[in-house]
Amino acid sequence: MFGETDAPPDPATQSTLASEVAKSDLLGVLIASLPSLHFETRKDAAAVFNGLMRVEPEDAPCPFVEYLERRPELLRTMTTASELAGAEADGQGGGGGDASAALTLGTMLREAVRHERLCAAVLRDAKFEKMFEYMQLPTFEIASDAAASFREILTRHKGAVATFLAEHFDGFFGKFNAMLENGNYVTRRQSLKLLSELLLDRANVGSMMRYIGSVENMCLMMNLLRDEAKVRARARPSIFLLSLSSPSPVPFERPRSPFKM
Repeated sequence: MFGETDAPPDPATQSTLASEVAKSDLLGVLIASLPSLHFETRKDAAAVFNGLMRVEPEDAPCPFVEYLERRPELLRTMTTASELAGAEADGQGGGGGDASAALTLGTMLREAVRHERLCAAVLRDAKFEKMFEYMQLPTFEIASDAAASFREILTRHKGAVATFLAEHFDGFFGKFNAMLENGNYVTRRQSLKLLSELLLDRANVGSMMRYIGSVENMCLMMNLLRDEAKVRARARPSIFLLSLSSPSPVPFERPRSPFKM
């Protein structure tokens, strides 16, 4: 799979191994069993998973893409891995390793969503919205890992993300705005940067026009500009100025709430 110290892996051997593993349920067993493995063993298991996800036989897609599409519960396990750390913090986990298991599964999720079909599958899953909660967990490492996965999912494949945002605009940006209003300093800073990236991407121009066309959203940006915490993120003015630099007039929607006093 990984070759030798002085020699790279043989592509033919990799393809044969990947094909045989895909025929079995080894990948499913590996993902399901990962929280119960010892720390070093987890690292080895994640390395094997990540290596397999990068194997692409000649003139054929990675065989594990179709496998994971048929097993959405495995993608869901990786997407909701942060709950392992939450259970540990509440005294409900297996103890002494759930947090590190969550981080390991997070790296595996980011490897999986390098494939557009799997990224689209994660976006379609109802559990994806739970990531807004994970990014606000009190454990810094877990929250940061969730934010890294969230960012990877939303920036890797522009076409899939543009479709998702157009179809789930209200629900997605409603939760995103709530996170901007209630999140801590780090969460706000990361979220504002990501929001700016999403809205300034040409693939998301339709969602950008809808977002800046809402007076409520612009009120939120102005409230963040005068926030007592003085979050110094470049995203703040750029998002607000989108409404001023728009090539055509934006029909503003009636706000549901006034400025926050």
